[in-house]
Amino acid sequence: MDFARKLGAEIARKREAAGLTQRDLADRLGQAAISSVSAWETGSRGISVENLVRVARALGAHPERLLVAALGPDGTGEFVHDELREEVEDAAGDGVFETLVLERLDRLEANLADEVRQIVEAVKALRISV
Repeated sequence: MDFARKLGAEIARKREAAGLTQRDLADRLGQAAISSVSAWETGSRGISVENLVRVARALGAHPERLLVAALGPDGTGEFVHDELREEVEDAAGDGVFETLVLERLDRLEANLADEVRQIVEAVKALRISV
């Protein structure tokens, strides 16, 4: 599961724990359509930092807590591709293809970590208004 889906699942979990429907959350957000809430929760569309802050407020949560929950127990995001990595290792054996795919996966993980750090920094910068 990719980061957008994990974050969306965490938003859905918080929404359901609050006893809200997607319509309720969309209403709390004002201009957000129910289709936007659905897309964020399924991960089919990424959520902007601004909307993440708005969603978190509407759910009585802190945006960084949603991010950390989506990243996993250690908060680094390193596990994001663990399942894919295991599948590649199992399917490819010791070949060159495996090496190339795993190197590419490492680069993707590094890029994801950079993006997550930027999001966390942006959310922290907005903390005063959260």
